[in-house]
Amino acid sequence: MKFRSQWAKRLASWSDLARQHADTLVDPDGRSAPRAFDMVGHAMAELAACGDAAVELEADTTLEVMNNQCCKAVAAVVDHRLHRLSNAHHRIQAGLRQTSR
Repeated sequence: MKFRSQWAKRLASWSDLARQHADTLVDPDGRSAPRAFDMVGHAMAELAACGDAAVELEADTTLEVMNNQCCKAVAAVVDHRLHRLSNAHHRIQAGLRQTSR
């Protein structure tokens, strides 16, 4: 699963970029700067360029990881409690899965 390990490295890199962009609305020239959530679209476009098999293999994980990382990045700048709100659904689902075992 070499693709998965290489893809995980890209997700980590894009997550870092999302954190860097989370508190920047404009660049030094006053133009709109890339936004943290732009990285989600970028990641999905890159994945699509890798082919249908890659999309089927990693699309769900890519969306989940990138959305989560972008929420964390923005919440860290605005109010850290926002991430708890955006992540509540996932925590509830995980709890339900554990209790049904």
